Amino acid sequence: HARRVAYAADLVAARPCLAREARDHVRMAAFLHDIGKVGATSDVLAGKVLPEADRLESIQTHPAMVERLLRPLGLSPTVTATVRHHHERYDGAGYPDGLAGDDIPLAARIIAIVDAFDAMTCERPYRKARTREEALDELRAHARSQFDPNLVDLFCDLVASGAMDAIEETRSA
Repeated sequence: HARRVAYAADLVAARPCLAREARDHVRMAAFLHDIGKVGATSDVLAGKVLPEADRLESIQTHPAMVERLLRPLGLSPTVTATVRHHHERYDGAGYPDGLAGDDIPLAARIIAIVDAFDAMTCERPYRKARTREEALDELRAHARSQFDPNLVDLFCDLVASGAMDAIEETRSA
């Protein structure tokens, strides 16, 4: 998952013509974005049902946990901020800080889309994988609320162009 998200996030980041260093930050943050799930309970990660408050607390703490884990490593503050904010929502209803729109770092907005797409198109213990088309429809349905609408359009164009096809090959790797 981390490799696929990093690869796809780099492809998306190349479209706004980000400088090499900024693309490196996107790729690094994408690769590390879920490392904070080490703090989530195994029941949550396996998709077992828990009381709503427990499930939310366990999942919603992982972006801040990643930031705490990464800070002592001396990584770029851009990378740690991106990881912290990859679950913010475009409408401000996300976590951990409730950022909205352009206040969410561009790299975090990119990772949010790519991460969601990859999660939807992969089999999970608690649900079947969605088709590529179903996942794209879901992204479009949540553009402007959960996701940056311009980045959703860009991502959908990349998928349609075949630029993301190489990612499919890594699912069995």
